[in-house]
Amino acid sequence: MKKNILLVTLSCLVVLIMVGLANAQGLLVYETSFEEDAIGVTPAGWQSAPFATSAVVVDSSEIPAADGQKVVRLTNDPSSYGEFFLDTEDIYHGKLVVQFYQISSPRENINIEIRNQRSRLAGAYITQSGNVRARDNGVTTGNLINLPVENWHIFVMEWNVAEQWFKISYVENGQENLITQAQLDATQSGEPGNRIYINISPRDEEKVAYIDNVRIYDLGK
Repeated sequence: MKKNILLVTLSCLVVLIMVGLANAQGLLVYETSFEEDAIGVTPAGWQSAPFATSAVVVDSSEIPAADGQKVVRLTNDPSSYGEFFLDTEDIYHGKLVVQFYQISSPRENINIEIRNQRSRLAGAYITQSGNVRARDNGVTTGNLINLPVENWHIFVMEWNVAEQWFKISYVENGQENLITQAQLDATQSGEPGNRIYINISPRDEEKVAYIDNVRIYDLGK
């Protein structure tokens, strides 16, 4: 009973944090916690690559969900990223909020990017050890902060095309904490973001990571 109460309390806390973030932002243009999606398939609206099984919905019997009962599992293979992406409207000043979970083993780097139809505008990745790095004008930074494995983390990426910067942050105890501000990829100068792209890197042995609670805001509206 105590365990059930704790799970309900944590789920309510996640919802309150997400609502707080929404109230502080512009127009919410997309949100999902994958609760309405079928188990074993790629969530509605998203595309999975290179295989249909690279990104599928699983239930909380496999991994405790950040809230609710369902999450997305990303799986790679020796030659390919395990990836999924969502195409959106053009957003020149926006914010992505997403939760991720790395298990102790077999874990892998998680890449989170804002793209257009051709290339990356902004990006960050979380190493196998939970170290966060940014793609500053396409160049990878050193370790900026550690977000420990075996935990759900709320990760935030804001981008501003007019000013050519992006910021990455994490949320802890309901507070958004800036990790760094970096430069958008100069090769895509002036281009809006219109694709949310998340993957895990290829390795000789199959690895997995988990994603939940995706929200996208247009801060220009």
